[in-house]
Amino acid sequence: MKPEITQLDNAEIVLDKRTIKVSHGESFPDYKKIEIWGQGIDMDISCEFLESTNNKMIWFADWYANFIWRNHEDNESSSYNILIELPKNRFLEKKLFF
Repeated sequence: MKPEITQLDNAEIVLDKRTIKVSHGESFPDYKKIEIWGQGIDMDISCEFLESTNNKMIWFADWYANFIWRNHEDNESSSYNILIELPKNRFLEKKLFF
């Protein structure tokens, strides 16, 4: 979990129901709870599985992630360049792997 999230008292994770198989999806909330409690973090966490066809926030998250992915994987940077021009309180990219 990112430090920005673990500083909260509670968090709700909203996931696209179409991208997680039911057998795996049912265990995801338990996995995240074990992960944060194992790090000694006292936080209430819940997960909600929604249909992305009717959820504009999931659409937005998918577009946002795709802009970043296309920049790094396909060297297609037009959408990514718009993101990096946003103020740092609106878009902050952090390197996940080295």
